This record gives sequence, structure tokens and C-alpha cells, in this order.
Amino acid sequence: MRVLAVDPGATTVGMALYNGDDFPFSSWQEPPSSALERARLEATEGLDAIVCERYVVTYGRRTGEGVKTTHMIGSLMEVARAHGAAFVLQKPAD
Repeated sequence: MRVLAVDPGATTVGMALYNGDDFPFSSWQEPPSSALERARLEATEGLDAIVCERYVVTYGRRTGEGVKTTHMIGSLMEVARAHGAAFVLQKPAD
């Protein structure tokens, strides 16, 4: 099973890849533009799922950072759909 986990953000995106037995786990951070390209690349190489941290837009986050983060989530959903991978929203860790 190959899973890409994403913590979306307006300025920095945390990413981790679980790649089964061959290379169990790696993690890194990227700016949103290159993170989306990396997600597309990983999906092209075959992903079973993209797991993304759920982001709730609150009153103070309706512009700027909140909008960019929700756009990132929508783009990741489309990458998963286009490559036949499951897309899972997961609530943030406490």
C-alpha cells in the first residue's frame, strides 16, 4: 500500500509518504506550488490513497490563508480522483 499524507497550509505543506515494505516512510515540507506537483508525481507513480488533514474555515480565516488552504485540499482531491486513489479527510491530531 502506498499512501501520501498531507498537512495543507497556505505557506508550507507538510507531506509524508508511506511506501510499503520497500521504503517504509519519508516526510518533508514544501511550499504549496511544489507540494501539489509532488502529489501529482506520486499519484502518477501509483497511490492507493491521499490522506489530508481536514481544515475548518472559521470566521477569521475566510480570506487569505484559509482560502489558499481550502484550494490546496480541493486540488489534492482532484489529483486523487484523476489517478484512481482514495481521498480521505482526517481531523487534525490533538
